[in-house]
Amino acid sequence: MCDMYRVPTGKKLFGEGYSGLEYDYRGLIKLYNSVGNFEKVFEYHNVLSNWNRLRDRQFAVADALEDVNTTPQQTQEVVQAFLLAQSLGPTRPCLG
Repeated sequence: MCDMYRVPTGKKLFGEGYSGLEYDYRGLIKLYNSVGNFEKVFEYHNVLSNWNRLRDRQFAVADALEDVNTTPQQTQEVVQAFLLAQSLGPTRPCLG
């Protein structure tokens, strides 16, 4: 079962989106459910839902940055890459 002191410590050290918090929140939900404290069950269910939304946003930003070229390019290279992408049109799945 999770240690109730780990949640604030994990948040402080690693941030609100720390992956270890999922385990802690699920443990607290099981703990409160086992003792019949359904108010806390719903509270931590909401906390877990908010944590999931936060993680989804973090990964969406990270995914968007995967395509960012970190090496400087000349303006002409950027324009040529853009025009080439436009001439190829939208990508379609292969129906092989």
